[in-house]
Amino acid sequence: MRGTVLSCCCLGALASPGCLGDPLVPALPRTVTPVLGLNHSLRHLRRTRGLEANARAKIKDRSRWLGAINRNGAPRAQPVTFGWALFAPYYPCPWTFDREDERKPLRDGPKWTCGLPEVQAAQRPDEQRCVVYSFGSRGDDLFERRVLQLAPGCEVHIFDRSAPVRPAPRGGSGPYARTARYHCRYLTADNASSLSTYMRQLGHDYLDVLKVDIEGMEWDVFPGIDWPRARIGQIQVEIHPAHPRSTVGHVDALFATLEAAGYRVISIEPVGFPPSDAGSQPVEAVFLHRTWTPWGFARSGRAASGKLAPPHSPYF
Repeated sequence: MRGTVLSCCCLGALASPGCLGDPLVPALPRTVTPVLGLNHSLRHLRRTRGLEANARAKIKDRSRWLGAINRNGAPRAQPVTFGWALFAPYYPCPWTFDREDERKPLRDGPKWTCGLPEVQAAQRPDEQRCVVYSFGSRGDDLFERRVLQLAPGCEVHIFDRSAPVRPAPRGGSGPYARTARYHCRYLTADNASSLSTYMRQLGHDYLDVLKVDIEGMEWDVFPGIDWPRARIGQIQVEIHPAHPRSTVGHVDALFATLEAAGYRVISIEPVGFPPSDAGSQPVEAVFLHRTWTPWGFARSGRAASGKLAPPHSPYF
């Protein structure tokens, strides 16, 4: 299927005016999760053993710190803007760490990606091709264009009710070049418009990149995703503190849930310069799964091994 180009289209039952009403259907054959061989998996895990030990130490220290000061419940109830230092990045991107178009105004929240040039260089078989989902664009496709500049072989899907009917971003030229597909759909907590439903309808068993910028709806959507079972390489999410469920406790529960599933924080930066009101300052966060590599997932299970467990929290 090399050389296949994805068509530009707006799809979905939730279609807005100007969008086609066709159902979601795969444009390419179903994917098969790329899994590294045993030797390569062990090599990756050995290389990252020290990083993983440091990450677990930071995660546990944050939990102890919050537990020590939370006897009366007040610190966890504070707006998270006053506690972002607790969630500072503690894990590196071992490959190319690239920021979306540097000309983009900081107020728009540029995104960082990890390892996409290496994904392109890996030249995976087509059934193990790079897959990218982007939820929320409002007509701004600079992120998707940058993805396709770095890795023209990626299959990119943009989900947004305001998706424009116009030529899709194009990923260079040559046998691996593809374009993005627009889908006029939202990501919600409802089963009909959930992440797992879209992946099933489009024939994807995994994602290399999941970008989420849905203006506060992440607080409703993320708790409904089965993160330990999901195969997702990296997550770019804009977190919106101007929301009833965005206290230190809520953010800690969100991070702890992702971390228990094997994701590690590699970047956090504010959206907006100069900063907006302290109680509403969004941030761009990037999580990298500990088993993901540009060549595939290491063989260590879908969830992170060890003693980290998802939180039993009233916040999440």
